Amino acid sequence: MIGLSRLCMVFVTGLLLGCAQKHSVPLSSDIPPPGAAKTNVQARVAVSFKEPMRSYRHHVDAIRLLNEFHSYDFEIGPSLCNALLRSVNAAYSSVAEISQSASPRNNGLVIVFSLQKTQIDVSFEDRLTPSARAYSLFTVSVDVFNGKTMVLLRSSTLNGRAFLIRALGKVSSGEAEKVFAAAIESSIQQLADNATGLLIQWAEEPLPQR
Repeated sequence: MIGLSRLCMVFVTGLLLGCAQKHSVPLSSDIPPPGAAKTNVQARVAVSFKEPMRSYRHHVDAIRLLNEFHSYDFEIGPSLCNALLRSVNAAYSSVAEISQSASPRNNGLVIVFSLQKTQIDVSFEDRLTPSARAYSLFTVSVDVFNGKTMVLLRSSTLNGRAFLIRALGKVSSGEAEKVFAAAIESSIQQLADNATGLLIQWAEEPLPQR
């Protein structure tokens, strides 16, 4: 049997989550491209994002701001995939996105991105100066295949992370959402920077003979 105190805690927690104000936080779908120089290697490349990358959303349950509770829904997929697509464009001259079900065999190379890990922690701090803080981490694998044989040529794992803490001029969820979004966008941009550097390095190296 569940103890009375535990039962009350479950009930109160459920009540708070049910009463939490829900917020959908948009992210930029046009995160600035990395500053690395484009190589423009003459190669035909197809890019695929493993599901559910394109449609990926991250939900944060109720967190407390003063005497209110708020929950957040971040639509991450489009921003993440568009940033990585720009990374491929920085390395190769001809890039096209394809679905997972599409046949890639008319392309010279196929690059497949897969989301391996996400960690997003957001909170409010009101002990001294009211502030919002956010930590964001993305881990993505990148695999390069021969477009004709689909033999794996190269594989690696990349990270992008960011931490922000900013004072709130106005103690409101709306102000905090800007901090949360900025941290997530910064981690995506760092991930895209790392992807660009790796893909440019790979593009300039001879392909493995497999």
